[in-house]
Amino acid sequence: GIDSPLIVRFMAEQGQRLFRAIQGHVPDSMSFHGQGAIGLHLRVQSKDLSLPWNFLHDGLHFLMERVAICAAPWPLEWDRTSTVLPWVARCSETRLTDDALGPASVSDVVQRFRPDNCAAPEVLFLSCSGNAAVRSYAGQERDSVDQALATSCDGNQLATLHSGTMSPTPADIVRRGSYFQAFHYSASTQRAPENISNPKIDLGGWSDIPEVGQQLEVVGVDPVDALIDEIESMDWAQPHLSSESITATLSEPVWQLEDGHLRPEDLAECGATPAFVFSNSFLSLPSLGSRFLDSGASAFLGTQALVSVADARAFTSDFYNAMSQGLNTAAAQRQAALNAMERRGADHPLWLSYGLVGAGELALQYL
Repeated sequence: GIDSPLIVRFMAEQGQRLFRAIQGHVPDSMSFHGQGAIGLHLRVQSKDLSLPWNFLHDGLHFLMERVAICAAPWPLEWDRTSTVLPWVARCSETRLTDDALGPASVSDVVQRFRPDNCAAPEVLFLSCSGNAAVRSYAGQERDSVDQALATSCDGNQLATLHSGTMSPTPADIVRRGSYFQAFHYSASTQRAPENISNPKIDLGGWSDIPEVGQQLEVVGVDPVDALIDEIESMDWAQPHLSSESITATLSEPVWQLEDGHLRPEDLAECGATPAFVFSNSFLSLPSLGSRFLDSGASAFLGTQALVSVADARAFTSDFYNAMSQGLNTAAAQRQAALNAMERRGADHPLWLSYGLVGAGELALQYL
């Protein structure tokens, strides 16, 4: 089932393979001398973002026990253009100020960048279509996000949740998406969407997984094996990788809404992609992560393993609670992971089931 310690053992094996591959080509890249590092920011080619980088394991421990981990495509979007994103400029200015005057509190940062009567950033909550049980779950997740974002940090609410009584249509989201600074999408974290006309995720042996209540019996061979094999064998001295790489077959999954479906590419066409996207849905990180970054998002958080309904809601609440205290996306994701480890135990895969790609330094106070 999805809570089996065998899954964590498998994650450790994959993490060790990734660790050896990187260390073999860049020997000093995994050194944390003096224990001073607070995060590991990996720059990888876009096609390799689907690898489970937060599984990195040195043979004794998962690295995420010690540091936050995120992976981003190289070069980043703001490295390729002359336009500096507003939140990036605010983050850079804060760093310069901190270097000159010492670390500023979250309250100081908020007062510096938000004039009087300036609205807080808004997170748009979206959910998939479904029966009464699905809608009930989405409502509970919405309430947990709302409660977490309502938490005050130094007397400031860093963001608010926007959710109407009616689910917005894809056209509404594309038209008004630029009004929001983040999207949160709620759907099944156990099963791929059904009865939709667009292509589904093809994950080989992981595709047909029988559901047993809240548990799933995992069968087949993990598709990231092929990607890790390539990482291990590639020549890092070459500036470009072969275009004939073997990858997991991921067709174009979408967000399924009440009145249709929405693709990251639809948002990109109208400049409606927000800075941060959290897709709490079936294997969203490998299927949607790089596409949202290509469409203009700065950071994307999603699932890379199967997660039960209750665990997904708990992880979501922990993540937004951490963000509401001023932590950046990478630190908040790690905090939620450590909370999950404490709550469910290190042998339960929940704490390793979510991954972050993009800008780990993005935080609510900069939006």
